[in-house]
Amino acid sequence: MAENSKRSYRELWKNRLRKLPKACRWLGILAVAVVLVYLVLDQIMWRRVVAQREVFLEKFGGVDFEDFRPERPPPHEDAGPIYRYALTLITRANVMYDYPDAHTLLVDPKYAAETFHLDDPPMLDETVPFVREQLAAMQEGLDLVREATSLNHGSIITGYDPEFVLPALAQARVLARNIAAKAQVTAIDGNLEEAFEWVTVGLHFANSLRDEPQIICQMVRVALTGLAVSAAQEILNVSEDSPPISESLRRELDIARRQQDFIGTLAGEVAYSRTKYGTYYTGIRSLRLLASANELERSHFLFDITDAMQNAAPTERRRTLAEAAERAQSYRVLPFSTVPASCLAVERAVEVYDRNVAQCDLLELALALRAYKKQHGTYPDRLSLLTPTHMDALPKDPFSGEDYLYRTEGEGFVLYSVDRDLKDDGGRRMKGRAQGDIVWKILK
Repeated sequence: MAENSKRSYRELWKNRLRKLPKACRWLGILAVAVVLVYLVLDQIMWRRVVAQREVFLEKFGGVDFEDFRPERPPPHEDAGPIYRYALTLITRANVMYDYPDAHTLLVDPKYAAETFHLDDPPMLDETVPFVREQLAAMQEGLDLVREATSLNHGSIITGYDPEFVLPALAQARVLARNIAAKAQVTAIDGNLEEAFEWVTVGLHFANSLRDEPQIICQMVRVALTGLAVSAAQEILNVSEDSPPISESLRRELDIARRQQDFIGTLAGEVAYSRTKYGTYYTGIRSLRLLASANELERSHFLFDITDAMQNAAPTERRRTLAEAAERAQSYRVLPFSTVPASCLAVERAVEVYDRNVAQCDLLELALALRAYKKQHGTYPDRLSLLTPTHMDALPKDPFSGEDYLYRTEGEGFVLYSVDRDLKDDGGRRMKGRAQGDIVWKILK
C-alpha cells in the first residue's frame, strides 16, 4: 500500500513537470547549477582565505584584531591615566580663559585679534603675554605630561570603537597643541634648552600612539609629530643659537620614523576590518563569498605595500601603490565591498607617513646645520659637509630617494623635500590642496 502511494506520488510530480514549459525546466536546472557553482567557489575561496591567514600570521605575528591590540602595561608603567588627568587640568584652564588652546593664539593672528578685540592682527609680542598667562594656568597638567616621558607605554586611547577612539584623538590634539605652545613661549623667554625639552615631550606624547593598530590613530600621531616639529622650527627662528641635539630628542625622532611600527598598523587595520565585518559576512552563508573576496584582496594589497616599503625605492613604491589602488577600483562592482575604501586609506596613510619622515629628517638636518654654523661661523655650501662630524650619514628624501634640497639664503637657509609630486618647486610651501614642497626656512 505504502509502495503504491510513493509510486503514485512520483508519477504525479513527473506529470506536473512534463506539463511545465521547457524554458521553466531549463531555468530550474540553471538555478541548481548556479547554486552548485556558488558552493564550489565558496569552498575554493574559503580555503584560500584559510591558507592566506597562515601567511598573514607568519608575516605579521597575528591574524585577528586582538592579536594587534597593545597589552595594557602595569599601572606603575602606564602613562595613559597621567595623560588623561593632565588633559582634564588643561581643558579646565582653556575653559577658564575661553580660548581653544594657546597654540592657536600664536599661529593665527586673525583669531587672536578677534579674541582680544584688537583692531589690527597683533604681532607675536602682543599675544605672548596672554598665552603665557594661559600656560601658567595649565602648568600643573603640562608638568604631568613631562613627567610621563619617563614611561614608555600607555596612550590616551581607552577603547577601539569609534565612540572611544575619535574623542580621545581630538583630546590628544588639544594636549599636543598646548605642549607646542609651551615650547615656543619658553624659547621666546630665552630658555632654548628647556624649549627643546618641550619639543621632546611633544614627540614622546605623539609616539605614545605608535602601538595603536588603527590607521586613524597613526594619522593623528603624524599630526601630533608635525605640531612638535613645527614648534622646533619656530624656536630656531626665535634665536640664532640652539643647543646640540639631545639623545632623548634623537631617540624620539627615530621612533617617529620607525617603519616597522607603521607596517604593524596596516596589518592591524586589515585585522580590524576582518574582525568588524568578516564575522557578519561569514555568519550569513550567502555573503561569505563576498567576505572572502574582500579579505583576500585587502591582504594582497597589504602584502604588496609591505614588500614595497621594505625593499623598493620610493618611486617604485609609489608605482606599486598606484597599481594596487587601480586594481582595487575593480571591486566597486561588488555590493558592500570595502576594498576600495581600505586601499584609499592605506594609500593616504603611506603618503602621510612619508611626510612625517621628511619632517623629522628636516628637523635633524636643521639642528646639524646650526651646529655647523656654531663651529664655523657660517652655514655650509652643501649638506655633504655635515658628515661625519655632525651627522653619521645624510638622510634621503622619502619621496625622491635623493638627498634633501638645500641652499643658503641671506643669513639663513632653505631646506626642503620635493613632496609627492616629485617636482622641485624651489622651496615653495604647500597651500591647502595645492602642490608644493615640504619646507624648512630658517632666517638666521
